[in-house]
Amino acid sequence: MRAIAPILEEALSALRPDGAEEERIAKLAEGLRGRLEEEVRKRGLDVEVRLEGSVAKGTWIKGEADLDIFLRFPKGVGREEFRAVALEIGKEVLREYGPYERYSEHPYVEAVVDGVVVDVVPCYRVEPGEWISSTDRTPYHTQYVIERLGGRGRDEVRLLKGFLKANGLYGADAKVRGFSGMLCETLILNYGSFTSLLEGAAAWGRKEVIDVEGHYSGREEEAKELFEDPLIVIDPVDRERNLASALSEENLWKFVALAREFLREPSRDFFFPREVAIGPRELRAEIARRGTCLAILAFGRIDAVVDVVWSQLRKSEAALRRALEEMGYKVYRSSAWTDGVSMSAIAFELEAGELPPVELHLGPPVLRRADSERFLVKHRGAGDTACDPWIMGDRWAVGKLRRIRRVEDALEELLRGGGAALGVPRRVADAIGRGHEVLVNDRASPLLERSRGFAKFLAEFLSGWPMARGGLGLER
Repeated sequence: MRAIAPILEEALSALRPDGAEEERIAKLAEGLRGRLEEEVRKRGLDVEVRLEGSVAKGTWIKGEADLDIFLRFPKGVGREEFRAVALEIGKEVLREYGPYERYSEHPYVEAVVDGVVVDVVPCYRVEPGEWISSTDRTPYHTQYVIERLGGRGRDEVRLLKGFLKANGLYGADAKVRGFSGMLCETLILNYGSFTSLLEGAAAWGRKEVIDVEGHYSGREEEAKELFEDPLIVIDPVDRERNLASALSEENLWKFVALAREFLREPSRDFFFPREVAIGPRELRAEIARRGTCLAILAFGRIDAVVDVVWSQLRKSEAALRRALEEMGYKVYRSSAWTDGVSMSAIAFELEAGELPPVELHLGPPVLRRADSERFLVKHRGAGDTACDPWIMGDRWAVGKLRRIRRVEDALEELLRGGGAALGVPRRVADAIGRGHEVLVNDRASPLLERSRGFAKFLAEFLSGWPMARGGLGLER
């Protein structure tokens, strides 16, 4: 087995910002904070301006610094005024950089300044436990981490973030449903190092409770009853909050599996994954090798903020998969993707793309005389009956001719009206209604040439796990 230490040192050298970058980011942060403070003074407001997030904590990854600058309002300010004033201040200070609104629990202002994403976020100045908005905890998170995480600890957090990013698990947003920055920092504080965390995670059970401050010490069952999530990491500054609430069950177990795999066979690939993409030739070969059916629903832009887009995409994927399964198709897996600009897609891999001509339909028990009579009257001699009913065990059965057999026809049927009738959310249904394509197997090849992002998505979809290993070997 390869030694872990050299791999971690190589990864850390790529993840840790150098002195010049730290100086540049610090200067940018201080300049923006000063301009925001000046705008606050001009308006005569009692608002504190604070740098928060990974830059304030010193846990950001080289080349990926984001500046989170918070405006802390007195708790007596109303929610509407709180939102409106914060947006005005942020847009005024960042006006030369083309600021735009983003949304979480409430709107905030974002802009890209000298290549750095800057967020101006409002929160309330409250005591712990008196939270008014979800962002009120952030200053306490920053203070907590700064006080407890030393220089080595910051590097251990960077290793964890780099490991998660390389495997598509970093970020608590609706797109990723993975690990947030504060969750990463809390896990390192609990386990002490990246390697110790992996060793602990390799043995995690369902509803593991991690409580660095001991809020539920000796009462872990109480925490399991309070939180329904697959992983429970108690917020050190708020015992009633789970830092891992955004983490999906699938991504939790991906992390556990990755931890085991890395400990078993350490490799730089877990930090420096090979980029994969698939072209028309590889797609044809892979479809022939597998013998399954690939069905792609492709459509345009979804008009919504990014978190809404991903939430509605996943709901659409689930609704269409459920509908296909109810029609008799065996769906192995499905996934959704969008570039957020002009193209969105939902991919399905099915056991077969065409169903048999006849479908078995079970009727009532023979014991129920009236129901049996109605069943026989309905199906004997009907145009879509393949043969007369028969008795299977204690029930009637009949073979019915399928009206729709090909998956492309099934999807087109389901997508009438954009699919809203079967549970596709409105914004996705609207996008589908404006125009879509259903492409089966290698007929999806033009999409690969149209979008490099889609080619990467499809390669990862077909490759399986783990991403870090290069999947199908389609790296370019």
